[in-house]
Amino acid sequence: MSQLLQVATRAGGVFTVLSGNTPPDFFDQGIPYVNDEGVIKLAVEVAGPIHHYHQGLPFTAEGRLAATTDKPVVYFSSGAPFDDEGFLCFGSLAFDHTSAGIPYTADSQLFGTVT
Repeated sequence: MSQLLQVATRAGGVFTVLSGNTPPDFFDQGIPYVNDEGVIKLAVEVAGPIHHYHQGLPFTAEGRLAATTDKPVVYFSSGAPFDDEGFLCFGSLAFDHTSAGIPYTADSQLFGTVT
């Protein structure tokens, strides 16, 4: 499992995610975050172009995780689910299980509502 994703869930075991295309407010151990009106959320960009990788995770040029929502998981790398374009897969289906502390849907997407 990507230890970076484990860092992102350590506070509550779930992903709280905000999509956008501006730089994140800060990074914690390589994971980008934004402060959304006092709530700290994982910073992603849905379908944002992948600019680079860090420990196997795709990032945009702005430093957000490059992600997709509700697309089928095509492969796993270090325990992280990816679609056919290399985006990190988040799903809106109900929570189904955890693996190494990471929450997943029944379709093996990362469990977390992306707003």
